[in-house]
Amino acid sequence: MKIAVLTDSSAALTPTETAALHVATLHLPITLGNAEYRESLDASDETIIRRAKLSRDILSLGQNSLQEIGEIVHKLSEQGYEACVAIHISSGISGLGGNLVTYSNMRECPIPLYVFDSRATGIPQKHQVLLACALAKAGFSPEDILSKLAVFRKSQQTYLFVNDVHTLLKTGHISNHLPSVVPLKTLLRFNEDGCLELEGKVLLMKNTYEDLAEKLEFQLSLMGSDFSFSMMYDEAAASDWSIIDEKLHTDFPHLHIERMPMKPSLWSYAGKKSALLSFEPDWKLYV
Repeated sequence: MKIAVLTDSSAALTPTETAALHVATLHLPITLGNAEYRESLDASDETIIRRAKLSRDILSLGQNSLQEIGEIVHKLSEQGYEACVAIHISSGISGLGGNLVTYSNMRECPIPLYVFDSRATGIPQKHQVLLACALAKAGFSPEDILSKLAVFRKSQQTYLFVNDVHTLLKTGHISNHLPSVVPLKTLLRFNEDGCLELEGKVLLMKNTYEDLAEKLEFQLSLMGSDFSFSMMYDEAAASDWSIIDEKLHTDFPHLHIERMPMKPSLWSYAGKKSALLSFEPDWKLYV
């Protein structure tokens, strides 16, 4: 069976990776005032974030329409694909997953569409896409691909450091009970439902590193060299995270670290000086 892999632009795949793996991509719609962009298509990620920082308007993330989803799935069908596995940005921060499920149940859907909630975004979602591509190439069925993706997803731990939590409070994207006073600098995590939960307060970047080091030591004790750590951070916080990066290299010399710039889709929720951090085993172990 020829199986396509579909994802959205929040997955942080490079153009080279997307082309080499033949991954179909839904470019998430983003608005800034009267301007509308399709993420990673109409303007570079850096340009969109830079314009958002200079604007008084709020950068807002939308969701792809049923028509857009239909167009891309029909194109995959015309290319000879017999089924499609769609891995999308967490439903805890986006409604895209709901639209994909709705379309999958419509009579107009030309091929079976298997929808998988990444319950994350960024690099963790990217690694799920890479795993799905490898499994499809190896001949696994769509059902088996979803099963293996679920096992891998359960092993991933994804955190969001925000420098100012007010944006998330306004949009209601923090799911658990909040204290009467929420600190501006806050560490959140994507829970098992893909929703953001308050993990703890952060007063100084030093506290952030101490918290990371403690989590890393625990994970390394469980997984050893097959464990990796990834970072996606806003340019405005580059100096702070560079210091943390150097400390990680010193304290964990054998740790594999992947770094990428922040995506506008995530920046719209996290804001300035934010960072997405993840701990996970090597996805290749699940092929």
